[in-house]
Amino acid sequence: MLSAVLCLSACSDDNDTIKGSGNPISEGEEARRMLFMYIVADNNLSSFAQDDLSEVLAVADKIPNDCYLLAFVDDNNDPRVLRYFNNNGEGDYETVYNFGREFSACDTTDMRVLFDWVEENYPAQSVDMVFWSHATGWLRDDDYRSVQQYSFGYDIYVGNNSECSRMYIEELAAFIETMPVKPDRIMFDACFMQSVEVAYAMRKSANWIIASPAEIPAPGAPYDVLVPLFFNDVATPQDIIYAYKQAYEGTSTGVVLSAVKCDAMQQLADATAVVVKNAFEGVSGSDCGDVFSYLPGGYFYGKNAFPNFFDMNSVMLKYLSADDYIAWKAALDVALPYSCASKYWYTDVKGKVIDVDDSWSGISMYLPNTGSYFDKFNTSFSSLEWYAAAGWNEIE
Repeated sequence: MLSAVLCLSACSDDNDTIKGSGNPISEGEEARRMLFMYIVADNNLSSFAQDDLSEVLAVADKIPNDCYLLAFVDDNNDPRVLRYFNNNGEGDYETVYNFGREFSACDTTDMRVLFDWVEENYPAQSVDMVFWSHATGWLRDDDYRSVQQYSFGYDIYVGNNSECSRMYIEELAAFIETMPVKPDRIMFDACFMQSVEVAYAMRKSANWIIASPAEIPAPGAPYDVLVPLFFNDVATPQDIIYAYKQAYEGTSTGVVLSAVKCDAMQQLADATAVVVKNAFEGVSGSDCGDVFSYLPGGYFYGKNAFPNFFDMNSVMLKYLSADDYIAWKAALDVALPYSCASKYWYTDVKGKVIDVDDSWSGISMYLPNTGSYFDKFNTSFSSLEWYAAAGWNEIE
C-alpha cells in the first residue's frame, strides 16, 4: 500500500508540469498515448456513468497535451464520443462525434463503425482501454435465457423489438484483435470479468487484463485517481489496482481486483492441463463447499443463474498434491503477478458480505458440476477455448 501511495504522489507531480503548457494535440495528429473508455450504460447504470465522467472531467487538466482521452458513451441520451483535455490548466471536454441514432454497443457491426472512426481521427502509438458496463464473464445468455446472462455489456436499444443486447467474450476478443494497435492494458470496470476463461480468450487482445473476479460496486472505479495513472509512464497495473482498492477502504462494499499478464496465459493453460486429468477425474463443483469462491453457493432463482465463481488457487490447493501444486502455482504467479482485495466485500447478487480467506488469488474458474441446474453451464463451458487448452476435454 505504501508503494501505491508513493506512486500516486509521483504521478501527481509528473503531471502537474503539463498544466497551462502548450495546446492539446489536434484531431488527426498521432498521439503518444490514448485512453479509450467504452461505456455501455443504456441500462440501470446510466447515472453512475455520469458520475464517473464527472470524475474524469475533474482531472482532465492532468491529461498530457500529446495524448488523447476519448469516452464513447451509450446511455439514456444519444450515443456519442467525448474528448477530455487540458484547456490552459483547466479540465475540459467536447463532443467530437454524435451518432444521432440508436447504437447497439454490443454488436460488432456498430462497434466497427465507431472504432474505424476513432482510428482515422484519433490515431495513437499506444492504447489503453476501459470497458464499462454490466458483465458476467464467460457466461452466455442462452444458458438460462435471462437478460442477466450477457458476458459483457447490457444495452437496451430501440430496434429489433427492443431486445437486450450483450456480447460474448469470444466476440469481443476477436474484435479487439483487429485493432491496428494492440492495447497495452484493458480494464474491465464490470462484474465477474477476471476469470481464467475470460483471460485465456483475451490472451491475444492486450498485454494486460485488469478486472475483478467478483462483483464491482455500482460507483465503479475512482477515475479521478486512475486517469492520471493511465497517463503516467512509470505506473504499473499493480499501481492501478491498488489505487482502485484504496478508494474503497473503510466502505461497506469493498472490492477485489487483479491484473493478468496475457502472454503467460498459455503457460498457465499448459500447466493446468498437466494436473487436470489426474486430479479432477470424478470431481464435481458440488464437492467444493470448503473452497473459497466469489459467489458462495452460486445463485439460482427462476431463470437467473450464476455458478460459484470458485477461486482458482483455492481449488488447486484442495485437489493437487504438494509437488503438483508447487509446479502449477509457479505458472499462476507469472500469469497473475498482481492482486489485491479489501478485507471483505459485498455481493449484491447474494445480499451478503464475503470475507477474504488465505487461499484467494484474484482469478476465478468454473468447475464442471452435476445436477440439472448446471447442464447448460457445462455445455457452454465445453465450448470455450480454455476447456480444451486446460485439459478438461480429457476427463470423461
